[in-house]
Amino acid sequence: MAAIGVILVLIALGVPLLQQGTSASKGVKALSGIRQMATGVQGYASENRDSPPVFGYPEWPAQTPWQFDFGTLGEGNWFEHQSIYSIAITGYLGNTEVANCPGAPTTYQVHTHQGQQVSLSGYELTGTLYAHPSFFRWETQIGPEQFAPQRLSDAVFPSQKGMMTQTFVYHNPKFGPTVACCAVDVPSPVVFFDLSAEELVLAQLNRGIINLYAGALLPGGMNPQELPGPPVNSTIDGLLGRDR
Repeated sequence: MAAIGVILVLIALGVPLLQQGTSASKGVKALSGIRQMATGVQGYASENRDSPPVFGYPEWPAQTPWQFDFGTLGEGNWFEHQSIYSIAITGYLGNTEVANCPGAPTTYQVHTHQGQQVSLSGYELTGTLYAHPSFFRWETQIGPEQFAPQRLSDAVFPSQKGMMTQTFVYHNPKFGPTVACCAVDVPSPVVFFDLSAEELVLAQLNRGIINLYAGALLPGGMNPQELPGPPVNSTIDGLLGRDR
């Protein structure tokens, strides 16, 4: 009985250590995955006028969903490019597995588009790549005429400007599946425009200016200037406070 008791104690002590080791391994894999996706974006841009993937003309409000060989996606919202960009990038890389975040309960469905295997991804591009930089100043948030894909080489302070993030994190057993963009103390992989990557607590970073057209316009009576946007996906002072 004593021997069994010792074994149970050792197991109890070992399980947390095993979980920590597994979490660290998945964290490393997530950083590798997000960096590979970002490298794909840069490679794609080098062959497409220095711009990220674009699937159609900007509209507001969206009129029809995005049309692909395998069906439709989303609503046709210009800022949905933040997510659907991976349709082009996974095809460009010839690799859909890299789009999956470690620890996710399911993998993204693989589709065929223009003769290539493609998928969505758990890694999201910054919305600043799909709107004119001045769009994010309060005095110029005037409408979709300012929507435009931005050149990657225009990023100022590339080692401090986030290009892509994983907002929904699965691999940290302490928190479980978590929307890391909004939860305190949950580290999330971020890759910068210089392709460096690290896990950062997004909720502790400098906030950006909310983009009124990225989702839905705010209800009447609400002051948008009192609602700072999320870091990385908003500007002009998101992430580490170094921007245009």
